[in-house]
Amino acid sequence: MIARGKPHPSLLFVFAPVVVTAIAVYIAGWRWPGLAAGMPGRMEYWFLRAAPVPTLLFGPLAGLLTVWTLPLHRRRPVAMTSLLCYLGVSAFYAMREFARLGPSVQTGVITWDRALSYLDMVAVIGAVAGFLAVAVAARISVVVPDEIKRARRGTFGDADWLPMAAAAKLFPPDGEIVVGERYRVDKEIVHELPFDANDRSTWGQGGKAPLLTYKQDFDSTHTLFFAGSGGYKTTSNVVPTALRYTGPLICLDPSTEVAPMVVEHRTHALGREVMVQADGIFRRRALFMLDEVDLLGYMRVLEEARDRGRKYGISIMLMYQSVGQLERHFGKDGATSWIEGCAFASYAAIKALDTARTVSAQCGEMTVEVKGSSRNLGWDSRNGGTRKSESLSFQRRPLIMPHEITQSMRKDEQIIIVQGHRPIRCGRAIYFRRKEMDRVAKANRFVKPIQ
Repeated sequence: MIARGKPHPSLLFVFAPVVVTAIAVYIAGWRWPGLAAGMPGRMEYWFLRAAPVPTLLFGPLAGLLTVWTLPLHRRRPVAMTSLLCYLGVSAFYAMREFARLGPSVQTGVITWDRALSYLDMVAVIGAVAGFLAVAVAARISVVVPDEIKRARRGTFGDADWLPMAAAAKLFPPDGEIVVGERYRVDKEIVHELPFDANDRSTWGQGGKAPLLTYKQDFDSTHTLFFAGSGGYKTTSNVVPTALRYTGPLICLDPSTEVAPMVVEHRTHALGREVMVQADGIFRRRALFMLDEVDLLGYMRVLEEARDRGRKYGISIMLMYQSVGQLERHFGKDGATSWIEGCAFASYAAIKALDTARTVSAQCGEMTVEVKGSSRNLGWDSRNGGTRKSESLSFQRRPLIMPHEITQSMRKDEQIIIVQGHRPIRCGRAIYFRRKEMDRVAKANRFVKPIQ
């Protein structure tokens, strides 16, 4: 998989603070005395004293305005350029003040504590104002604001996402069944962009964040993954797990997509060999990794393996496109049994509203603050003719609404439901985004390389 990284035209905006700073430095350094000529004495004095202000402030202000007008995922380069310009100009004035006050301190005329009172306060004020502009630009370029204000009291519910630190304890990175990546996709600056496998600028931390893996150390050891058609089930769970799992692995690969990519790595790096017929002797749990398991239809043996296979060292990893596929073969009650019989269930790339409602209900509800205001107009002279009132109330709201699951979640994002824990919202470990996996996996015959 070769991802393109074409420069975006908005990168030209990084020159905005550079150009404005250069113009301000030129005017303040070479044209400022000429502009002050002809002014009254006191005004001319303060005008000349104010020369550092445009050089220290105009560049950061230009960077701030540019950052504010750009989309969130395009802001960081401009903010960094604005910071560098500010640091350069600030360093110049700092060295100028040091050269002006240093000789007096070195000769013992005054101490440094006393010398600080002789600093050019106009330059100091300009530096502080420029720093504030740079700081604001940096903050709005990297911080994703919360759209909903959570109430401090959980009157109607206190559902929340499991913190990534707690998720790391539940799914440590040293396991062998790959679950996802330890970062919040919805907190990334690219969260509003659709995920594009061929465009690295839409990946965010994808491929760089630590892995979330399952060590088969709790519950039934069975796992269930739901992702719509084209939802990266194979690339985010099947292939990564096949590249890491060192125990016996039985993979349903109806399209012969997985085997050509991983068989060489499993043979040479993991020391596994192909068994034509299992002899029943094993040292580790055997993982049945069933991709596109819908093609098998209803199989009673799968339920037997789910309910009684754990004690015989069998773990099942099922990949469905939707809950509807599971219900079609096993019925509604059977689908519930599957969800309850697995250690966790993962949902990604959901399109069906019924499935989204189910996931939303499983995530729980929280309490939010709702502010209301009203204005009454009248002829009452005692109250000035108008009266305005504000109210604050608490209301119940799902942690994530069904339409947010189907419309706002990206394809490289998933929700994991684990019994006894808060829901986990995290990224997906798509193998071609991770260098250590993409390096050992062979080319996918269903993906046409990008020239």
